[in-house]
Amino acid sequence: MQKEQRNFQFDFLRPQHSLFNYFTKLVEQYTKVLIPPKGIFLKLKKEAEILDQVRYRVYRVKFQERERKKEEEKREKERVAYAQIDWHDLVVVETVDFQPNKQVNFPPPTTPEELGARILIQERYEKFGRVRRWRWRLRVKMKRMREKGQGGRTCCSVRPGHTAAGHGRGETTRVIISLGRGCYIFT
Repeated sequence: MQKEQRNFQFDFLRPQHSLFNYFTKLVEQYTKVLIPPKGIFLKLKKEAEILDQVRYRVYRVKFQERERKKEEEKREKERVAYAQIDWHDLVVVETVDFQPNKQVNFPPPTTPEELGARILIQERYEKFGRVRRWRWRLRVKMKRMREKGQGGRTCCSVRPGHTAAGHGRGETTRVIISLGRGCYIFT
C-alpha cells in the first residue's frame, strides 16, 4: 500500500473516495461466497426443492393442457364426422326381431385382433381379387412339400402391385397370409 500510495488507480482504497463503499460491499459479497455461513446451505437446499416443485407443476399443467387440447380436437373431429352423415338418406334394409324365449347360436364376440385381421383380409381381397379359405388343403400341401424336401419354396409373399412366378413349375405364386386360426390364399 505504501508503494502504491501515489498511484491514482488505487484511490478507491481510501475511505474518502466515492468508490470505497462499492469496494467494501464487493469484498463482503466475495467473502460470503468463498466462506459461506453455516445455515446458508440448508436454506438454499429448501429453495431449490421449492423451485423443483414449481418446475414439475408447470410441466404437469402444460402436459394436461396438451392432453385436453388433443381430446378436444378428437371430439371436434367426431362431431364433424357425425354432422356430415345424411340421416335423411338412410334406408332400412331389414329389421331383425329377437324373441326373448328363443335361443340362437350367434358367433362368439370378436376381439380387436380378430377385427384387425378381418380388415386386413378385406383390404387385401380388394387389392388382389378372389380369396379362398385353404386351411386343410394348405396343411396337406405343406406336408407333401416337406416330404419332397421342398420346404415352403412355392409359397412366398408378393408386394401389392407386383406379381411373382412360381418356383419350379411355372405357376403363379400364391400369397399366403396366416392369421392364427386359418390361412388365406390370394392368387
